[in-house]
Amino acid sequence: MPSCVDLEPNVALAGAAVNVYGTNFGRWTNMVTVTVGGVAAEVLAVNPNQITFKVPAGVALGPQPLEIATPKGAVTCERTLGIVADTAFCPDGLNDPGKGFR
Repeated sequence: MPSCVDLEPNVALAGAAVNVYGTNFGRWTNMVTVTVGGVAAEVLAVNPNQITFKVPAGVALGPQPLEIATPKGAVTCERTLGIVADTAFCPDGLNDPGKGFR
């Protein structure tokens, strides 16, 4: 079974890349699905301990559940992904609030 341990960043805009850290994700982007608030996300990269995906358009604002499905099983992450509409609320790569994305 896959596990979901952390998200980076944990607040993002639609279209932003987000990393999910965990275990048992596999290696093939075409074998992994990610949904944010029930909306399918584009999976950009996968390795056994990390998935990078693009936040889909149309996700409701606020904290949204993150679900991951792999050939080894499915998991709903304990942490939610905060969806915002303004970069003033987004952390940069150093989790420094208010500076927007780099």
